[in-house]
Amino acid sequence: MSNEKCGHDEKMKFRPGYSYVPFQQLGRLYSPEAALKNGTIFPELNITIEEYERGLYNGR
Repeated sequence: MSNEKCGHDEKMKFRPGYSYVPFQQLGRLYSPEAALKNGTIFPELNITIEEYERGLYNGR
């Protein structure tokens, strides 16, 4: 779609966006049995929605 069809000025310049995504640091992992039971292999992600919404998640 051209800039003209979008209603933008033809002289408008667009810049690409950049993001930063850090590498995930692997720490403790659940055993395969515990991972299936909890729905995740990462214990840090095993919190309730209530804990998350109240801000109790501290990444540990």
